Amino acid sequence: ITAWDENILEKHELTRYYKSDCSYQFKQDMQISSEYKIASRMTLGKGFTMPSTLLQFQSFTSSPNVSFFQKLAQLKLDTYQLSDATQDITGFFELNSHATVPPRFLVDDTSFDFDASSSPNRSKHEWRVPGVLVNTNTLEDFKNLDKVRLLNDAKARLRHAIDGFNPLGLQTFVLCTFADLKTHTYWYRFAFPAVVPSPGAYQLQTWTPANSFLSLPHQQSIVRQLINRRHVHDEVTSANFPAAFIFDLTSSTVYDLEDLHSLSPPSALVFGFVDPSGLPTNPGWPLRNFLIWISQHCPTLVLSIYLGFFGLVFHHISNPPEAHDDPSASCGLRASYIATIELTPYNELTSKVVGWELNVQGKSGPRQLQLANLLDPLQLAKTSVDLNLKLMRWRQLPHLDLDKLAHTKCLLLGAGILSFYNGFYFFFLFCSFVKSNIIRIYPLVECEGHVLSIPMAGHALSNPQALEVSGTSW
Repeated sequence: ITAWDENILEKHELTRYYKSDCSYQFKQDMQISSEYKIASRMTLGKGFTMPSTLLQFQSFTSSPNVSFFQKLAQLKLDTYQLSDATQDITGFFELNSHATVPPRFLVDDTSFDFDASSSPNRSKHEWRVPGVLVNTNTLEDFKNLDKVRLLNDAKARLRHAIDGFNPLGLQTFVLCTFADLKTHTYWYRFAFPAVVPSPGAYQLQTWTPANSFLSLPHQQSIVRQLINRRHVHDEVTSANFPAAFIFDLTSSTVYDLEDLHSLSPPSALVFGFVDPSGLPTNPGWPLRNFLIWISQHCPTLVLSIYLGFFGLVFHHISNPPEAHDDPSASCGLRASYIATIELTPYNELTSKVVGWELNVQGKSGPRQLQLANLLDPLQLAKTSVDLNLKLMRWRQLPHLDLDKLAHTKCLLLGAGILSFYNGFYFFFLFCSFVKSNIIRIYPLVECEGHVLSIPMAGHALSNPQALEVSGTSW
């Protein structure tokens, strides 16, 4: 029980205790045994609220696109090679208004060196999350990764963002992978690092629909201002509006996080964040680090519960109606909620970081994706040849230019019983079979065969031989 609660209890001579039938009761008796006392929470002028409950969050569910692993295989062969250094990549999440659908975290081929201009429409519906890729060379290295160190490194990045005012840095992720390019099997594991204080955050009021708390003009004002905060250049949306922001009820104005210290009074502020969770009672994973940011920059909200904290959860954003439209029309906040949260003082020494995703069996471990059955057989043959050649280059001839070699044309000439030499399987074949056998071994090869009559020098040509010198083509 906080000092503020004790003052209220003395004033009203009330306390709350917990009975064996799991119901809460009030009693005008201050002589209750301490083991039955629990932390009660009151709001000035509104009487008692619901008992404080530990705030629980819905974690992300990774949803890597097949194109991500295809791009990873290409970069492994052409760029990363035997390097296992961490690489910067970008992930995405979106709003979710379906309670039965878990919040998805997306990565695809654009996650490498993301360019907003190449996908002009996706930034209107998704929010970017910076992350790191750790790609190992062997399955053994993948299994032996120091996962504690990886989370601690992520915690250091989060700590830098918590000290600042950039909402983009409040979310990060770690993706560990191993790509077996021979069998096209990929092992991967995601981590969505979140700083967890001790004790955790508590919810003091149930989640209330935003449209019952905010007036229609307030709702319309919020949505319009958020849409106007999208980064648009040459009619291309390069970034969505911030995933965390502040709304001043007094002036009906949306502010960036960096404007917090210039705003007053704090009791009129609503802290909003984009929520990927579709559950009405459990906010999504991004709120964890946002709460740490608020407790770091708003220490008065931790001790003075009467100031209030409201989390505005946006599950769906749509264009707001105009003032002359039907007031019951959608204004973009129909699936958004508000609650009062008790903040916990941030202490780096007692806080920990969590976030490793479980596998499909719900246990601690990686997930696996097999693409061999999904790929074109011709593409499999091509990647197999590329892999063999590049493995030889990495280990024996690092300066060999395979691209130049691949674009080099080759003419094979044979005479007499020597015929033509097939360098793939070391077979000695007649000329008419060379093309068909090369294509059988490597279907993507560009090959053309000709039958020629090459007379010996110093010998006269007969009429039939002269006609055959030009040869025939197939």
